[in-house]
Amino acid sequence: MSIFTKLEYMQGWTQAEKQIVALILEDPANAVELTSRQLAQKANTSLSTIYRVCEKLEIGGYADLRFQIMQELPNKRQTISDYDAPFGEQSTDYEVIQTLANLEKDTIDETASFMDLNTLRLIVNRMEIAQDINLYTSTKHRNLALNFKQNMAQLRKRVHVLTEVYDQELAALQTREETMSIVITYAGRIREVKPVLRYLRKHGHVVVLISSLWDNTFKKYCDYHLVIASQESTASERIGRFSSNVSITFILDVLYSLYFKRNFQENMKTRTEGAPLGLLLKVEEENGE
Repeated sequence: MSIFTKLEYMQGWTQAEKQIVALILEDPANAVELTSRQLAQKANTSLSTIYRVCEKLEIGGYADLRFQIMQELPNKRQTISDYDAPFGEQSTDYEVIQTLANLEKDTIDETASFMDLNTLRLIVNRMEIAQDINLYTSTKHRNLALNFKQNMAQLRKRVHVLTEVYDQELAALQTREETMSIVITYAGRIREVKPVLRYLRKHGHVVVLISSLWDNTFKKYCDYHLVIASQESTASERIGRFSSNVSITFILDVLYSLYFKRNFQENMKTRTEGAPLGLLLKVEEENGE
């Protein structure tokens, strides 16, 4: 995970630690030129505060922190400055194309950096066991969820995409031991799903949360958390959800691909057998119908 991402989104900073973090994020190029004592003085705090920041970042010390910042600084300078409006009225067509290309590359790289291999393995283990996967999301992410549903359907794994409150509540009540639940929300804005999650948690059902790093609304109700890497605001004044949509799509593609790889030859055969109707006809032939 990027050191800048950790600094920006990590929770639990004290007020003194926040002053150190703010100084680094405001001007990282200048911060790395300062000694630990100079940085502490500029932030009106103590050397011990800097050491606590390094400890929370799981970094050996201030020298290691400076080294990581210097390593990542060139990439940070090249990132998109405004994820809500990555292009403007005066942008050329070529600039729009290049900006979106860079935005998507940056988003995928950041999303991948958030992923923990052990967490992914545990999630795919659950996907293999599950008879059904309930995918709770909002209408704005419905098409992304439907694409995942279609991919999984071709491997004969049932996915139910739930965007309406009534359907979500009914699905929760009908959840069985063999059911796996996935919740997609960028910033914990799907308030209606909170009682659903509380119910699932209370009854011991497995829940995977796909949300932003700084969203603490639903994490306590979930078993696994996959992070949406996005610099977008939650306000409506934006051109589109370019970054968050790319990140969610990538996460779902990774889950599908890792699931596919578990039984590669069998899944390849199943997927290449044809359309759903072809699969139905094959089942009928096997049953002698």
